[in-house]
Amino acid sequence: MRKVWISSLVLELLIMLFLASYGVTAEAEGATIHVYPTSGGSPIQDAIDNASSGDMILVHKGIYYENVVIYKSLSLIGDDPSSTVIDGNRTGSTVSIMAGNVSVSRFTIMNSGPQIFDCGISIDYTSDAVISSNVITSNNDGISLRYSANCVLANNTVNSSDNDGVSLYYSGNNTLSGNTLYLNEIHGMNLQYSSDNIISFNTLRSNENYGINLQRSSNDMVTQNTISISQNGIALYYCTNSTLSGNGVSSCSQGIRLHTSSFNTIIGNTLTSNALGLSLLIGATNNTVYHNNFNNNMLDARSYSVNLWDNEGEGNRWGDYAEPDLDADGIGDVSYFVDAANEDKYPLMGSFFQHDIGSKGTIYSLTTISDSLVTGMNFANQTETGDKILHFNVTGGAGSIAFCRLLIPIELTEPPYIILCDGEEIIPKTLTSSNQTHVRLYFSYRSGSHAITIVSSKMMNSYKELLDRYSKLQAEFSLFNETYNDMLTDYGNLLSDRDKLRIDFAELNATHYALLGNYSQLQEELTNFSKSDQKHQLEYLDQVQNARSLGYMFAAATAILITTLIYLSKNVRASPSRRIAKLKDEA
Repeated sequence: MRKVWISSLVLELLIMLFLASYGVTAEAEGATIHVYPTSGGSPIQDAIDNASSGDMILVHKGIYYENVVIYKSLSLIGDDPSSTVIDGNRTGSTVSIMAGNVSVSRFTIMNSGPQIFDCGISIDYTSDAVISSNVITSNNDGISLRYSANCVLANNTVNSSDNDGVSLYYSGNNTLSGNTLYLNEIHGMNLQYSSDNIISFNTLRSNENYGINLQRSSNDMVTQNTISISQNGIALYYCTNSTLSGNGVSSCSQGIRLHTSSFNTIIGNTLTSNALGLSLLIGATNNTVYHNNFNNNMLDARSYSVNLWDNEGEGNRWGDYAEPDLDADGIGDVSYFVDAANEDKYPLMGSFFQHDIGSKGTIYSLTTISDSLVTGMNFANQTETGDKILHFNVTGGAGSIAFCRLLIPIELTEPPYIILCDGEEIIPKTLTSSNQTHVRLYFSYRSGSHAITIVSSKMMNSYKELLDRYSKLQAEFSLFNETYNDMLTDYGNLLSDRDKLRIDFAELNATHYALLGNYSQLQEELTNFSKSDQKHQLEYLDQVQNARSLGYMFAAATAILITTLIYLSKNVRASPSRRIAKLKDEA
């Protein structure tokens, strides 16, 4: 997690930025009043009493035993928090703010009274206060806001409070950022009935009960805080529509705890070495939990109600998940079950990281899921060449081959991309979950320490396009060359076939002429045969005629013969009768 190290000059600039961001308006430039320690009295209070709104009171190093009440809009600035001390002498609140547009910075503020509303700094019924770069120690409560809004608590150290380090009651739209809170007896930060607040980049350790406790509040943003060694890291009771994101919680009994809280978002937190990483108790329902890293907890999560455990195809990194990723996209192939009613359908194969990149006045969020540690994400926009370059380092890996799944906003740097690992190009896979606004890439590399560079370059893109075209031309030329060689082979075969055809043609031609000679001879023989046939036909006709004549003659002879025979037959038959008759006559 991030640590905030800010110089004095930067702190003052930060205060000015906070003032501008939250509508704190300065009146006409006031006087500067210097305060030095005295042997008695209340020199700081005297200066406030004698100041006008808009004045700046510079308090020089020393210990001031007094209870300061600020009821005018002014700035109270110490020389240095290590040497400029306001000591409340265990009576009431050490500093009380009762006016708007007040800033207090660079003090050690200590020893408030022990009563319920006694504080190191008390801010009541006001707005636009800026409390920055103070050390607030050994008070009943460190800083307390009641019914106050648009205040900024930044870069303070609050420790050794009898109750809470920072407490808000019925206070909204405040920013608590960059503070360090430790060894407070109850809570590091305690917000009740307080909504629309931002709690970010704070470090909270060794606070007895809760690091950050929210009760009956809504729409609060708790982000990028580091919390350790407390009973509970972050707790929500009766809260809705709040977001817990990017927090690191370790070595607590319960990392994050929700009770009777719904429609909250728990995203991108890292929960490490807790007895129970995430506890969703009775009434904690319809919360969305994804992109969280669960590492080395005795139990990663427990839920008494139904909640949602993934979003847009990505879930959480579970410490005891051991299923494969056969399709190589950084998402486990098998669901992770918190219990029978709570399922993470898209468990992550590596840890989730979010990286904020600034370009041209816009902050872009890149995300990585990797089994390596991803650090040093930076972006460069080279105006001369138009190249857009992302660079980061990866260290380690779960096996011999490590991976990274990367989400890139297209508005920041558009595809196609060239990815280099230690200067050597590796080919990424563009995942199907990419869309018109973001590209998701997956690539792998040998486990170890590597520098990853992702280049989106007009020149490189043109070069790559030319390489692609050249490769295509080479492939086409190779195909053309292969076709040309095939055609040469076919041409040789055709030449060989032509020679054979010529020989065959010569043979056929010779055969043709031979056939022509034979044809002439056959024609002559046919003519002779025709003549002979005509002669034979004439002879045949003569013979037929002769045969016909003979037939006629034979028929006539036959007729004569038959006639003769008939005649003779009749005469023969008649002769015996006649003879008999003659004989009778003669007798």
